[in-house]
Amino acid sequence: MNSLTYKAAYTILAFNKNKYKPKTNDALICETAKWLSDQQEASGGFAPWRSHPVGENVYCTSVALLALISMNDTAYREAIERAYVYLCKTQLKSGVWAYHEIEDGASWGLYALSQAERYLEG
Repeated sequence: MNSLTYKAAYTILAFNKNKYKPKTNDALICETAKWLSDQQEASGGFAPWRSHPVGENVYCTSVALLALISMNDTAYREAIERAYVYLCKTQLKSGVWAYHEIEDGASWGLYALSQAERYLEG
């Protein structure tokens, strides 16, 4: 929290995957997810932090999207929908995204899109 979006996202994903609850702060995961969702740009994408000079990208957006889905909380539905739309709008005709690590960005983007579609259909 108060760091980088992808680090917060990985923390949320790890805790939720293992059903782990912090012993000293029961609200830590929810607070981190709230902080993460507050980092979303107007475009629906995520950057390393809100208003980061390099802007939003497929990698930060994908891991943030996956973390918010893992919260299994309707409070994040709008942020999830906006991130999904961002990924759809920024995907190139070739199926990848304009990202400096093309294969890495594409794999995270495609995985996030598939999980978001399952979440939004359910």
